[in-house]
Amino acid sequence: MLHKLIRKPTAESTSLDLECVILSHDHRRAAARCVEDIVVYDYKRARKTAVPGFMGEVLGRYFERQEETRRRTVGEILEMRRSFE
Repeated sequence: MLHKLIRKPTAESTSLDLECVILSHDHRRAAARCVEDIVVYDYKRARKTAVPGFMGEVLGRYFERQEETRRRTVGEILEMRRSFE
């Protein structure tokens, strides 16, 4: 299973939105795609709460790396396409 953050968490975020791809080992391809909405919940207060600071920082860095990889990959794909024209 592969996950990707859809948007960068902020200090006010009370949930995380993820895209997910479930892979089939037998067929060696994507078997399913889904969207997950993960809510951050404070059980002591019995309500939703904001993403804890340390978690938001780590996930924010992860999102930035994810986006940089996407930009680099799209650039490489476009460069390959230009070389075939």
